[in-house]
Amino acid sequence: MNSKLKLGLIVLSALLFSASFGYIVMQILKDREAESAFQSLAEYLSEAASDSSEESRIEEETTTTTVPSVADTAPEEPVPLQVKKQNAIRRKWLILEEMESVSTKSDETDSPSTVVIEETLPVETTTAVQPTEPQTSPTKPAATSAATDTGRFYNGIRNCVGWLRIEGTAINYPVMQSKDDPEFYLHHAVSGEYSYPGVPFLDARCEIGVSNNLIIYGHNMKNGTMFHDLRYYASKDFWQGHRRISLATVSGTAEYEVMAVIQYNTNRDPFRIYAYTAMDEATFDWFLAQVHTRQIYETGVQAVFGDELLTLSTCDWTYENGRLLVIARRIR
Repeated sequence: MNSKLKLGLIVLSALLFSASFGYIVMQILKDREAESAFQSLAEYLSEAASDSSEESRIEEETTTTTVPSVADTAPEEPVPLQVKKQNAIRRKWLILEEMESVSTKSDETDSPSTVVIEETLPVETTTAVQPTEPQTSPTKPAATSAATDTGRFYNGIRNCVGWLRIEGTAINYPVMQSKDDPEFYLHHAVSGEYSYPGVPFLDARCEIGVSNNLIIYGHNMKNGTMFHDLRYYASKDFWQGHRRISLATVSGTAEYEVMAVIQYNTNRDPFRIYAYTAMDEATFDWFLAQVHTRQIYETGVQAVFGDELLTLSTCDWTYENGRLLVIARRIR
């Protein structure tokens, strides 16, 4: 091989080596630049995350509030809660309060209670002027000895004021009354022991032989006991076959004739029917007018001042929180 060819090969090899070396150097430089850029980016992200964490901490400090413990024991240290969490807890409390309010309404009990009037009846229903206040109930007799109580209570049964019967029905029960705890017998038996069905009881404001409207409450039990059979009075045919009600007391047995049946909406009707137990003549006449306006069918039975009325009240599902009232006049 001549010298020129060797020299050419040497030069060519040198050029190839130079090109390869230059390429390697450029790749190293690029890798270093990429590494530097990546490190700078990492530092930037780290600083940004640190700033964000600080801002979040500051925001948390400015938006937290303290909710004290509600335990019955000594108060503990206040616990910081987020505002959003506090609002959620408040909403939960409101829901629980509403559920508790709803749960206290019984579907099978009947007793006088405060009602909310959502709308009034037509004008013709309330044309008469309602008395401002019903007459107060008679003064409770002074405490007596146990021996006297035996004679004052029906059959000597403590707190028993009489015995109620309606022939042809399951209504054949003692009537109790508690002056100190008006709704005691709503869920207690004659013996005083707890019993969900309770026993029919006389309104605590009533006085046998004195009040001119005796109001007796009883459960509408789905098993047919207590005042369940009153629901049949919604039919006029049933009324025609069961017009008499008997109430025996220590003063003797009185017979009453049913004169009106009312399906009473306690949520909407402004007539406070349970408030009238001892009425003067004007109030009595007004009361009768309200009763006859609301009766679901005509009976033709009338009452005048001086008559004694008997009102039997139980739950009725015609309306939400409704009542069925059977009002009778004592037969002269």
